[in-house]
Amino acid sequence: MITPFGKELRRIRLNRDLLLKHMAEKLGFTSSYLSAIENGKKRIPDNLISDLATLFKLSSKEIEKLEESKLESLDSIEFNITKMDETQKEVVFSFARRFENLSEDKLVKLRKIIEEFELKED
Repeated sequence: MITPFGKELRRIRLNRDLLLKHMAEKLGFTSSYLSAIENGKKRIPDNLISDLATLFKLSSKEIEKLEESKLESLDSIEFNITKMDETQKEVVFSFARRFENLSEDKLVKLRKIIEEFELKED
């Protein structure tokens, strides 16, 4: 089944009139490997989005869509906590322990807080 990331990748490929084989060759992959990424059968390589951005001159909007869809396509997310202070680690662990039990209402509230924070960064 095609993943959200696979849909974005396919959209980019089709918008540039590229066959799967040609995009795969430009990225240094086999077509079967790229197809497996699109279909969620292979892990999305860490450098894939940056390679796509460089090779196909992606717009910032296309890059953002790929990054968002990559997160939607993951079964798990890893955090590197080595550079975090103790307070940051406590928040990450507390959130991870409680995440599955958060109500829809609390998730909506958290999303709004995150969106407000993102707007302040811009």
